[in-house]
Amino acid sequence: MFTSRKTRLFAASLLSLLVVVFYVVIADAQTYKGTELVKADLLADTTAVAPGKPFTVGLRLKMAPHWHTYWQYSGDAGLPTKITWQLPEGFKAGPIQWPVPEKIVSPGDIINYGYNGEVVLLTEITPPAQLPPGEVTVAAKADWLVCEALCVPGSANLSLKLSGDSTPAAANAEIVEKYRALLPKQHDPAENFGVRWEQENKDLVITIGVTKSTLFPPTAFKSKDEVPKLEFFPLPKDPADVGHPTVLEPGV
Repeated sequence: MFTSRKTRLFAASLLSLLVVVFYVVIADAQTYKGTELVKADLLADTTAVAPGKPFTVGLRLKMAPHWHTYWQYSGDAGLPTKITWQLPEGFKAGPIQWPVPEKIVSPGDIINYGYNGEVVLLTEITPPAQLPPGEVTVAAKADWLVCEALCVPGSANLSLKLSGDSTPAAANAEIVEKYRALLPKQHDPAENFGVRWEQENKDLVITIGVTKSTLFPPTAFKSKDEVPKLEFFPLPKDPADVGHPTVLEPGV
């Protein structure tokens, strides 16, 4: 029976440097050797814009098989996706809401953090309190880098039109909720969930402990093999370099 869970995560010193060489190919319209690498579009969680009421717009990227785009911290190589919004006067866009990424390991012990298959990057848009009647156009320029054995930069100018209505209806609920559920969640103080940070020489050691928590209830796992896998995704401040974290086995 599991009554506690402890994991130590080692991140190499920020003073260590990792030099990675990767190849970049310039391709028109995000097509390489006849394959469309990324399909991009915008979707909204509403059919219309109401004055002063925030709504969510997502940049959806669909990648070709085996190709990936990047999280806000790309790892050993790569670049995060950027969105430059072009909004009507008085509209404001919040920051990109990044879903939890995948750890992508490439030959040569290169570790990146990104997305395979599909990702939707959500952004909250707030319209002004006073909104003239009529259709609203939400536009953005998206820039990304998509990689497999090589990397290809891509971009797209995208837009969607929403009507002006004081009683908008929900739209794209299934896909928006899917990616909202993948956003990182703040720790609930009610959970018995402890985190301790220590520095050992040039390593940062993070010890995570959970006891009698609904996060990992004692009766949830019959064996060690059933314990959910833990991952560590570093998010350093620029221009820091981070080594490869090592996750030790959890305590039983």
